[in-house]
Amino acid sequence: MSDQSIPKGRTREAGRGAPHRLAGLAYGLSGLLVLLALWWAATDLMVAKTSFAHRFSPTAALPALWTLMLSGALWPHVVVSLKRVLIGLAVALAVGVPLGLLVGASRRAEAATTPAFQFLRMISPLSWMPIAVMVFGVGDAPIICKRDADPLLPLVI
Repeated sequence: MSDQSIPKGRTREAGRGAPHRLAGLAYGLSGLLVLLALWWAATDLMVAKTSFAHRFSPTAALPALWTLMLSGALWPHVVVSLKRVLIGLAVALAVGVPLGLLVGASRRAEAATTPAFQFLRMISPLSWMPIAVMVFGVGDAPIICKRDADPLLPLVI
């Protein structure tokens, strides 16, 4: 296809948008179906019906999920989890974006914070949970703190 056949203002890639998006969607759905089939095979076909792993097969888990959704027992837990995630993300944005702008605008701030940020970045995000529980106790606070810490350094850097 020559560039003369492409309408003015469009690129060759822009003309291929819809088929590529559909192919990407098809690949994504097929990957999820393969994962579901592997889950089913590993927990339903390859284990005894009386084993503990069989209780986690899709043939047991999906009907239980549907029952929880219809009974209304699931939704209060979903709301609490979303509240924790949104509060944590809001705090991370409120701290991380201004700090990132400061570090990006000032060479001195960058020089002062880079070693600490690079050190903290190497610590696994999961490792912060025991520290958060020791500092904040049990409840929402350590979970919200964990939700703050996960996106904070990438927002700053």
